[in-house]
Amino acid sequence: MFKNLKIRDKLFAAFGIAILSSVLCTGLFFLVINGTVNNFTSFHDEAFELSKETYTMRSEINALSNTICKAVMAPDKALAETYINATQDELLAVEEHVAHLSEHSFSEEFTGKLDELQSLIDNIEKRSGKLFELCKQLRTSWAIEMYYEQFDELLAQVGEVTDVLNELAEDNANLIYDDTLSMVDMSKMLITIVGVFCFVTVILVALAIVKMLVNPINQLKDVAAALAQGKLKGSSEIVTYQSRDELGQLADAMRFSMETLDSYVDEISAQLERLAGGDLTASRDEITDYLGDFSSIK
Repeated sequence: MFKNLKIRDKLFAAFGIAILSSVLCTGLFFLVINGTVNNFTSFHDEAFELSKETYTMRSEINALSNTICKAVMAPDKALAETYINATQDELLAVEEHVAHLSEHSFSEEFTGKLDELQSLIDNIEKRSGKLFELCKQLRTSWAIEMYYEQFDELLAQVGEVTDVLNELAEDNANLIYDDTLSMVDMSKMLITIVGVFCFVTVILVALAIVKMLVNPINQLKDVAAALAQGKLKGSSEIVTYQSRDELGQLADAMRFSMETLDSYVDEISAQLERLAGGDLTASRDEITDYLGDFSSIK
Protein backbone atom coordinates (compact mmCIF):
# COMPACT_ATOMS: atom_id res chain seq x y z
CA MET A 1 0.00 0.00 0.00
CA PHE A 2 2.71 2.48 1.00
CA LYS A 3 4.72 1.51 -2.07
CA ASN A 4 1.89 2.51 -4.40
CA LEU A 5 1.55 6.02 -2.99
CA LYS A 6 2.66 8.92 -5.10
CA ILE A 7 6.13 10.23 -4.31
CA ARG A 8 4.65 13.39 -2.85
CA ASP A 9 2.35 11.32 -0.62
CA LYS A 10 5.27 9.15 0.47
CA LEU A 11 7.24 12.22 1.50
CA PHE A 12 4.20 13.63 3.30
CA ALA A 13 3.74 10.30 5.10
CA ALA A 14 7.41 10.24 6.12
CA PHE A 15 7.21 13.79 7.44
CA GLY A 16 3.94 12.93 9.17
CA ILE A 17 5.53 9.97 10.96
CA ALA A 18 8.47 12.17 12.00
CA ILE A 19 6.13 14.89 13.29
CA LEU A 20 3.93 12.33 15.07
CA SER A 21 6.99 10.83 16.75
CA SER A 22 8.11 14.29 17.85
CA VAL A 23 4.66 15.08 19.22
CA LEU A 24 4.60 11.74 21.04
CA CYS A 25 7.99 12.38 22.62
CA THR A 26 7.04 15.95 23.55
CA GLY A 27 3.69 14.89 25.00
CA LEU A 28 5.30 12.11 27.02
CA PHE A 29 7.99 14.50 28.24
CA PHE A 30 5.43 17.03 29.49
CA LEU A 31 3.31 14.25 31.02
CA VAL A 32 6.31 12.90 32.93
CA ILE A 33 7.41 16.38 34.00
CA ASN A 34 3.89 17.16 35.21
CA GLY A 35 3.75 13.93 37.23
CA THR A 36 7.17 14.59 38.74
CA VAL A 37 6.25 18.17 39.64
CA ASN A 38 2.99 16.97 41.23
CA ASN A 39 4.91 14.45 43.31
CA PHE A 40 7.42 17.06 44.46
CA THR A 41 4.53 19.43 45.20
CA SER A 42 2.79 16.71 47.20
CA PHE A 43 6.00 16.09 49.10
CA HIS A 44 6.64 19.75 49.87
CA ASP A 45 3.06 20.94 50.45
CA GLU A 46 1.81 17.92 52.35
CA ALA A 47 4.30 15.35 53.61
CA PHE A 48 7.11 17.78 54.40
CA GLU A 49 4.75 20.32 55.97
CA LEU A 50 3.09 17.64 58.11
CA SER A 51 6.48 16.41 59.30
CA LYS A 52 7.51 19.99 60.02
CA GLU A 53 4.30 20.64 61.95
CA THR A 54 4.75 17.55 64.14
CA TYR A 55 8.22 18.80 65.10
CA THR A 56 6.76 22.22 65.88
CA MET A 57 4.05 20.60 68.00
CA ARG A 58 6.70 18.58 69.85
CA SER A 59 8.58 21.78 70.65
CA GLU A 60 5.39 23.42 71.91
CA ILE A 61 4.63 20.41 74.11
CA ASN A 62 8.13 20.68 75.61
CA ALA A 63 7.45 24.36 76.18
CA LEU A 64 4.09 23.48 77.72
CA SER A 65 5.73 21.09 80.18
CA ASN A 66 8.32 23.73 81.16
CA THR A 67 5.65 26.42 81.56
CA ILE A 68 3.56 24.22 83.86
CA CYS A 69 6.67 23.58 85.96
CA LYS A 70 7.35 27.33 86.11
CA ALA A 71 3.75 27.99 87.18
CA VAL A 72 4.10 25.39 89.94
CA MET A 73 7.34 26.98 91.16
CA ALA A 74 6.25 30.62 90.73
CA PRO A 75 7.27 32.72 93.77
CA ASP A 76 4.36 35.16 93.51
CA LYS A 77 0.77 35.23 92.28
CA ALA A 78 1.32 37.59 89.33
CA LEU A 79 4.08 35.43 87.88
CA ALA A 80 2.01 32.31 88.47
CA GLU A 81 -0.91 33.84 86.54
CA THR A 82 1.46 34.77 83.73
CA TYR A 83 2.66 31.18 83.42
CA ILE A 84 -0.90 29.87 83.73
CA ASN A 85 -2.04 32.09 80.84
CA ALA A 86 0.96 30.96 78.79
CA THR A 87 0.08 27.33 79.57
CA GLN A 88 -3.47 27.83 78.33
CA ASP A 89 -2.22 29.47 75.13
CA GLU A 90 0.17 26.58 74.54
CA LEU A 91 -2.57 24.02 75.14
CA LEU A 92 -4.74 25.84 72.59
CA ALA A 93 -1.87 25.88 70.08
CA VAL A 94 -1.32 22.14 70.51
CA GLU A 95 -5.04 21.50 69.99
CA GLU A 96 -4.95 23.57 66.78
CA HIS A 97 -2.02 21.48 65.52
CA VAL A 98 -3.88 18.27 66.34
CA ALA A 99 -6.99 19.49 64.49
CA HIS A 100 -4.96 20.54 61.43
CA LEU A 101 -3.00 17.30 61.36
CA SER A 102 -6.25 15.31 61.64
CA GLU A 103 -7.58 17.07 58.52
CA HIS A 104 -4.47 16.00 56.58
CA SER A 105 -3.95 12.58 58.11
CA PHE A 106 -2.35 10.04 55.75
CA SER A 107 -3.01 6.79 57.63
CA GLU A 108 -5.26 5.20 60.22
CA GLU A 109 -2.32 4.79 62.59
CA PHE A 110 -1.53 8.50 62.37
CA THR A 111 -5.18 9.37 63.03
CA GLY A 112 -5.27 6.98 65.97
CA LYS A 113 -2.21 8.60 67.55
CA LEU A 114 -3.72 12.06 67.04
CA ASP A 115 -6.90 10.93 68.80
CA GLU A 116 -4.80 9.55 71.64
CA LEU A 117 -2.88 12.83 71.89
CA GLN A 118 -6.12 14.84 71.93
CA SER A 119 -7.42 12.64 74.72
CA LEU A 120 -4.27 13.27 76.77
CA ILE A 121 -4.51 17.03 76.15
CA ASP A 122 -8.17 16.98 77.26
CA ASN A 123 -7.11 15.13 80.41
CA ILE A 124 -4.45 17.77 81.13
CA GLU A 125 -7.00 20.54 80.69
CA LYS A 126 -9.44 18.83 83.07
CA ARG A 127 -6.81 18.39 85.77
CA SER A 128 -5.09 21.73 85.30
CA GLY A 129 -7.88 23.76 86.92
CA LYS A 130 -7.14 22.54 90.44
CA LEU A 131 -3.38 22.70 89.87
CA PHE A 132 -3.58 26.32 88.71
CA GLU A 133 -5.70 27.24 91.74
CA LEU A 134 -2.93 25.88 93.98
CA CYS A 135 -0.38 27.87 91.97
CA LYS A 136 -2.37 31.11 92.34
CA GLN A 137 -2.66 30.48 96.09
CA LEU A 138 1.11 29.90 96.17
CA ARG A 139 0.63 26.47 97.75
CA THR A 140 3.81 25.34 96.12
CA SER A 141 4.35 22.09 98.01
CA TRP A 142 0.83 20.91 97.26
CA ALA A 143 1.15 22.01 93.63
CA ILE A 144 4.45 20.13 93.29
CA GLU A 145 2.94 17.02 94.81
CA MET A 146 -0.06 17.18 92.48
CA TYR A 147 2.22 17.80 89.48
CA TYR A 148 4.26 14.66 90.12
CA GLU A 149 1.20 12.57 90.95
CA GLN A 150 -1.01 13.60 88.00
CA PHE A 151 0.95 15.58 85.40
CA ASP A 152 4.46 14.20 85.24
CA GLU A 153 3.46 10.82 83.77
CA LEU A 154 0.71 12.42 81.67
CA LEU A 155 3.16 14.85 80.04
CA ALA A 156 5.59 11.98 79.46
CA GLN A 157 2.83 10.09 77.63
CA VAL A 158 2.11 13.19 75.55
CA GLY A 159 5.80 13.36 74.62
CA GLU A 160 5.88 9.67 73.67
CA VAL A 161 2.78 9.96 71.46
CA THR A 162 4.19 13.07 69.82
CA ASP A 163 7.47 11.28 69.14
CA VAL A 164 5.53 8.49 67.40
CA LEU A 165 3.68 11.11 65.35
CA ASN A 166 7.03 12.62 64.40
CA GLU A 167 8.31 9.25 63.26
CA LEU A 168 5.17 8.47 61.27
CA ALA A 169 5.19 11.86 59.55
CA GLU A 170 8.90 11.59 58.79
CA ASP A 171 8.50 8.06 57.40
CA ASN A 172 5.62 9.26 55.22
CA ALA A 173 7.69 12.18 53.93
CA ASN A 174 10.64 9.88 53.19
CA LEU A 175 8.33 7.44 51.42
CA ILE A 176 6.87 10.13 49.16
CA TYR A 177 10.34 11.52 48.53
CA ASP A 178 11.65 8.06 47.60
CA ASP A 179 8.63 7.50 45.35
CA THR A 180 9.31 10.82 43.68
CA LEU A 181 12.94 9.91 43.06
CA SER A 182 11.86 6.51 41.71
CA MET A 183 9.40 8.24 39.40
CA VAL A 184 12.14 10.58 38.20
CA ASP A 185 14.40 7.60 37.43
CA MET A 186 11.56 5.75 35.73
CA SER A 187 10.67 8.90 33.79
CA LYS A 188 14.23 9.27 32.56
CA MET A 189 14.26 5.65 31.42
CA LEU A 190 10.84 5.95 29.77
CA ILE A 191 11.76 9.16 27.96
CA THR A 192 15.00 7.54 26.80
CA ILE A 193 13.19 4.43 25.53
CA VAL A 194 10.49 6.40 23.73
CA GLY A 195 13.06 8.84 22.37
CA VAL A 196 15.17 6.00 21.01
CA PHE A 197 12.05 4.30 19.61
CA CYS A 198 10.93 7.49 17.85
CA PHE A 199 14.44 8.12 16.56
CA VAL A 200 14.78 4.57 15.22
CA THR A 201 11.29 4.76 13.71
CA VAL A 202 12.11 7.99 11.88
CA ILE A 203 15.43 6.55 10.66
CA LEU A 204 13.79 3.33 9.42
CA VAL A 205 11.02 5.24 7.66
CA ALA A 206 13.57 7.56 6.08
CA LEU A 207 15.69 4.61 4.92
CA ALA A 208 12.60 2.87 3.53
CA ILE A 209 11.61 6.01 1.60
CA VAL A 210 15.16 6.43 0.31
CA LYS A 211 15.27 2.78 -0.76
CA MET A 212 11.92 3.08 -2.51
CA LEU A 213 13.19 6.09 -4.44
CA VAL A 214 16.80 5.11 -5.06
CA ASN A 215 16.31 1.48 -6.20
CA PRO A 216 13.99 2.25 -9.15
CA ILE A 217 16.10 5.26 -10.10
CA ASN A 218 19.19 3.04 -10.21
CA GLN A 219 17.32 0.51 -12.34
CA LEU A 220 16.22 3.24 -14.75
CA LYS A 221 19.78 4.58 -14.86
CA ASP A 222 21.15 1.12 -15.71
CA VAL A 223 18.60 0.50 -18.45
CA ALA A 224 19.25 3.98 -19.88
CA ALA A 225 22.97 3.19 -19.95
CA ALA A 226 22.26 -0.12 -21.73
CA LEU A 227 20.05 1.71 -24.22
CA ALA A 228 22.83 4.23 -24.87
CA GLN A 229 25.10 1.29 -25.74
CA GLY A 230 22.50 -0.16 -28.09
CA LYS A 231 21.70 -3.13 -25.85
CA LEU A 232 18.02 -3.91 -26.21
CA LYS A 233 17.95 -7.66 -25.57
CA GLY A 234 16.99 -8.30 -21.93
CA SER A 235 17.34 -4.65 -20.99
CA SER A 236 13.67 -4.43 -20.07
CA GLU A 237 14.24 -7.11 -17.45
CA ILE A 238 16.63 -4.79 -15.59
CA VAL A 239 13.71 -2.62 -14.55
CA THR A 240 11.78 -4.79 -12.08
CA TYR A 241 10.20 -1.94 -10.10
CA GLN A 242 6.40 -1.96 -10.21
CA SER A 243 4.21 0.62 -8.55
CA ARG A 244 1.43 3.08 -9.26
CA ASP A 245 3.62 6.05 -8.32
CA GLU A 246 5.49 8.28 -10.77
CA LEU A 247 8.58 6.08 -10.79
CA GLY A 248 6.43 2.99 -11.38
CA GLN A 249 4.79 4.69 -14.36
CA LEU A 250 8.22 5.68 -15.67
CA ALA A 251 9.45 2.10 -15.23
CA ASP A 252 6.42 0.74 -17.12
CA ALA A 253 7.03 3.22 -19.93
CA MET A 254 10.73 2.29 -20.06
CA ARG A 255 9.97 -1.45 -20.19
CA PHE A 256 7.40 -0.92 -22.92
CA SER A 257 9.82 1.26 -24.91
CA MET A 258 12.65 -1.27 -24.63
CA GLU A 259 10.42 -4.18 -25.60
CA THR A 260 8.90 -2.20 -28.49
CA LEU A 261 12.30 -1.09 -29.81
CA ASP A 262 13.59 -4.63 -29.48
CA SER A 263 10.64 -5.96 -31.50
CA TYR A 264 11.15 -3.23 -34.12
CA VAL A 265 14.81 -4.14 -34.51
CA ASP A 266 13.97 -7.83 -34.77
CA GLU A 267 11.34 -7.20 -37.42
CA ILE A 268 13.48 -4.79 -39.46
CA SER A 269 16.37 -7.26 -39.31
CA ALA A 270 14.09 -10.04 -40.53
CA GLN A 271 12.83 -7.91 -43.45
CA LEU A 272 16.37 -6.91 -44.40
CA GLU A 273 17.41 -10.57 -44.44
CA ARG A 274 14.50 -11.34 -46.80
CA LEU A 275 15.50 -8.47 -49.05
CA ALA A 276 19.10 -9.63 -49.01
CA GLY A 277 17.89 -13.08 -50.10
CA GLY A 278 16.00 -11.59 -53.03
CA ASP A 279 12.57 -11.95 -51.44
CA LEU A 280 10.61 -8.88 -52.42
CA THR A 281 7.19 -10.32 -51.75
CA ALA A 282 6.71 -8.89 -48.27
CA SER A 283 3.39 -7.12 -47.91
CA ARG A 284 2.77 -4.00 -45.88
CA ASP A 285 0.12 -5.95 -43.98
CA GLU A 286 2.80 -8.34 -42.68
CA ILE A 287 4.73 -5.49 -41.09
CA THR A 288 3.97 -4.32 -37.57
CA ASP A 289 2.17 -1.04 -37.14
CA TYR A 290 4.96 1.13 -35.80
CA LEU A 291 4.15 3.79 -33.23
CA GLY A 292 4.74 7.49 -33.39
CA ASP A 293 7.67 8.67 -35.50
CA PHE A 294 8.50 5.05 -36.35
CA SER A 295 5.35 4.78 -38.50
CA SER A 296 7.20 6.22 -41.51
CA ILE A 297 9.33 3.05 -41.63
CA LYS A 298 6.31 1.03 -42.69
